Parts: sequence; structure tokens; C-alpha cells
Amino acid sequence: MRLQNVEIIPIRSDFQVIVSPSLLQPPDKIVREIDAIWQAASEQSDSKLFDGKILCALEISSKALVCSIIPYRFFYAQRQSNMIRNALQIKVVAVSGLIFHHGLLYFGRRSLSITQYPNFIELVPSGSIDADSVVTNGKADFCKQLENELIEELSVKKKAVSSIEPLLLAFDRQENTWDICCRIILKADATKSIDKNFESQEYQEIICVHLTELVNFLKANAKCLLPTTQVILQQVFPELNSPEV
Repeated sequence: MRLQNVEIIPIRSDFQVIVSPSLLQPPDKIVREIDAIWQAASEQSDSKLFDGKILCALEISSKALVCSIIPYRFFYAQRQSNMIRNALQIKVVAVSGLIFHHGLLYFGRRSLSITQYPNFIELVPSGSIDADSVVTNGKADFCKQLENELIEELSVKKKAVSSIEPLLLAFDRQENTWDICCRIILKADATKSIDKNFESQEYQEIICVHLTELVNFLKANAKCLLPTTQVILQQVFPELNSPEV
């Protein structure tokens, strides 16, 4: 595997996400354009859009990520318009987790209705940070976000998690997204908690891959593997950096 269009920053075990009180206030012209794009998309018969609160990265280091809270519609409109992208330059904050449990890695094939990377394969759990549910006292609990994603995507409850270990930040330049990448350690008996048939709006299917089959799996799915997933796997399994993979 080769990394393309991805920036990597190693992070400390005590990494924090700090939420700034500053607000993004686009010019009126940009706001009108954003609202027009959002209204048109929302009126589509198959629309599943929801204008929740997400995080936009402002300052990044190995110790902390400083961000502000923005409406999701800002980021959505930025993806549809180069003018808005150039004006706002939003870099959204998300989480990606790696579960390696009893020799198995867990992946999800993204739904066709997802706005970013539809039908691509990624490690689960993953998702944007929901500012409404994990931000308190000026900090965003990204571990709690991963726990929420575990419940939503694999039906794994918090009590099955032994620890969550920060690994790195990965910036996907194509999608303007910073992912906080973590290793998730489950308790020994957690396997019975994982529901591979759990219905999720985010994924078409959950895929379990044994470590001995990982190289073949990655080769077979090289064209539809999320860049952030590639980054995490290369950091955790350095042997994947060989020219043959």
C-alpha cells in the first residue's frame, strides 16, 4: 500500500481536543450560497441530511487539536462548491478506530447514500465528532465518540471496552478531514458482544478479516480502501509497507 494525499502526525497518549469559543462567521454572500445548496439537497426525495454540530480544526499539534463548532451544512456546501471551499477552508474532525480482537480486524463497507467515500471500505468504528453529544467544558471527548460509534455500528457497549489508545492524526487532503486514529482494546470476552449483522445506516456490511488474510484482503480491495484506514494499518502493521503490498 502507498499513502497518497494523506498527512500524518503522531500524537501523545494524553492527546486532547480543545473547543474554542470562536465562531466561523462567513460573509453574507457565502451564507446565502450555503443555504441555497443545503435547501436544494434537503428537498431531494431520498435526502437523509441532518444539520448537526461538528468540529472544525483550527490548530494541530501532537499534544492537542484546537477546533471550533460549526453547523454540518457549512461543510456539506463546501464539498459542493469550490467558491465556498476557498472561502471557508473547513477541516472537519472525525475519529477512526482499529479493533484487533482474537486475531480479527473489523471493517465496514460504507453505504451508497453516504456523502463521503460511498461504497468504500474502512475500519470500524469511524465517524465525525458530534459536538452536541461529546463536547463539555471546552473539550471534546473523542473516546466517547468512538464508544458511541461502537454502539451504533457494532452494537458493542462501553462495558466491553478495556481501553482506547490514541495513535495518530491523519489528514485526508481530498476530503479536508482530520481523523483522530485510535486503537480500541476490547475485553477478553467481548467477542460475544460484537454483532456483525447489526443494521447500520452507515454500512452495507461488516467484514471480519483474520490477520493471516489481511494482505490478500487489502490487495483485493486496494481501489476501495479509505486512505485513513490505510494509514492506521500501516502504522500498526509495519510489514504492510513493503513494496509487494
